[in-house]
Amino acid sequence: MNSGAKVLDRMLPKHFDGGFRGARAAAWLLGVAAFVRLMIGLASIFNARQAASGPDGIPLDRYPPGAAQTILSLFQLLGLYETLPALFAMVALIRYRALIPLAYLLLLIGQLGSRALLLANPAERSSPPDVATLINLGLLALMLVGLPMSLIGRKQASSAPLPGPAALE
Repeated sequence: MNSGAKVLDRMLPKHFDGGFRGARAAAWLLGVAAFVRLMIGLASIFNARQAASGPDGIPLDRYPPGAAQTILSLFQLLGLYETLPALFAMVALIRYRALIPLAYLLLLIGQLGSRALLLANPAERSSPPDVATLINLGLLALMLVGLPMSLIGRKQASSAPLPGPAALE
């Protein structure tokens, strides 16, 4: 089997089980990335005004009230869509560890896609979003390190499950 087929088999396993064949550190990194993404999504859902005007630096007070409310509604929707891949990653970590590489891929596509869209269509900001940019760059770095680690097999007991709920069965 060539290496491309191995990567595809790891990315889209035929069986979703608790067996994870990647580096253990990849699972921990995914946990951190998923938790941060989940917190960002929940903050956007439940505190859209602070998320938009704070870390993202969107000057809501410069817009008419209807436009500002539309922006806040879109932020809440974005927050919902941010939580879904993070929840998928958490399900992969807790129950279906064979899906950890796919969870990384989904998070990475979201991260790179949003970065590309913002480069193509920059948003007006009242201040540079320093905090948001640093957090997102840190998440991008975690995912760029974690994805290959999740695809590279461990040297010993390559199919041994990680400790946790999936290993208890």
